[in-house]
Amino acid sequence: MRKTWDDYIGWEASNGSLARLDQQRFLLNADLANLMDQIDESFPSRTTIKRIQKRLSDSRRLQKEARARTTFDRILKRDIISNMDVVQAYLSYQFFWDKDAKDRSSIDDLLDRIYEQTGMIGFLKNLAHRLDHGGQDRIYLLSRSINSYQYPTTYSAVKRKLDRYKKKVPGLIRRFLSEAGLDDTKDLDINVIFAEGSSAGEYHNDLFIMKLDPDQLSYYKDKDGSINVQRGVFLLTAAHEAGHMLNDRFGPLILNKGAQYHAETYQSLTHDVMIEGLARWTETVGVKWLKEHQADLNLTDKEIEVAELKVKAEISALAMSALYTVLCFQEAEGRLASADEEMARITGFSSAGRDGSGIYEELSLEDMLYHLNAALGFHHIDTLMRRVEKHVRREYEHGAQYVKDHWGLLARGLYIGQWRPKTHERFVIDEYIPRVIEYIQNELE
Repeated sequence: MRKTWDDYIGWEASNGSLARLDQQRFLLNADLANLMDQIDESFPSRTTIKRIQKRLSDSRRLQKEARARTTFDRILKRDIISNMDVVQAYLSYQFFWDKDAKDRSSIDDLLDRIYEQTGMIGFLKNLAHRLDHGGQDRIYLLSRSINSYQYPTTYSAVKRKLDRYKKKVPGLIRRFLSEAGLDDTKDLDINVIFAEGSSAGEYHNDLFIMKLDPDQLSYYKDKDGSINVQRGVFLLTAAHEAGHMLNDRFGPLILNKGAQYHAETYQSLTHDVMIEGLARWTETVGVKWLKEHQADLNLTDKEIEVAELKVKAEISALAMSALYTVLCFQEAEGRLASADEEMARITGFSSAGRDGSGIYEELSLEDMLYHLNAALGFHHIDTLMRRVEKHVRREYEHGAQYVKDHWGLLARGLYIGQWRPKTHERFVIDEYIPRVIEYIQNELE
């Protein structure tokens, strides 16, 4: 009897000392999530801050005791240490610096630590230079109102059509995930509901409840005066939430709790660059699938165009608002004369953002991190998948054929667990890929 993909995968720390360190990391992140909620309400608790400091101290002690015997152990331990370093950097930036000190922590220092990349500001500026300004006017409009063909309407006005179309979405999402190779979804039950506020998803033991915000969808007015939904955007919005679902679904393959997604530990500092990046990247896989199946999905050229433009424009807008906010922080720190002038020089956009009239706007630190996690997370996941493809082609005798025939199986590794950027790459290439190649060679050939 052939083994399945599930028989080849599953990871756990090899010893109790490392497992205890991971559990302490889980509690640390839960306290951090609580603190960031308090900051969002403008009332950070000294008790919470002290508890986080105590957990950091305990974690550093456990770090010295934790043994890393296997490749997975070493990846997990490195991830935990990076996690702790981010929390420490955040506390130092937010609460424990001397305003008069010349060596106070800067926004540059914080971002370098969060994204594990020296010179993050320079990277952001280079990213802004590479943004797709070929369709600048349409991207500008799209960033302001979801898409440049948006027809303003209300949920009540389109409810009947949305309700009719949402009945098709579970089958289409199952088909998309299966044909892309990202999941075998025969045992997955999908329910779609509309909830105003924001789109989200909840996954419970093979039940996926997809909540879609009607305001995040797109509409157009037909020649006969009727208002219709842009079906391509609808499906990409669903694909985004399906990306989150896959991370929830495959997360328990890492048995250590700190390396799994949990709602109570979720915050923008430690792992959201992977979590949000996966969802954004899944949209691009969705665009490719829509193009391949345009005819049988009965999508118009305009619907495909709007769907593809949505992905490009949102990444562009997220990156630009994040960059502008970073420049505003630098201006406030006295290291930049004018954020507006620097932003115009970098991007070529002359519209200022502080009055809300421009394509970019100044954000809070928390919102800026979310924007960065989405934009840089997409870049991280897209780059990592390209490296996976290159690695498999180079290191395995039939690697090129594996990439062609089993691309989705290779991509599934991206969704397993929650990792910091560098350890995410090491887990996928050093741990996941060897096992999935063994599965392909032994069971599928």
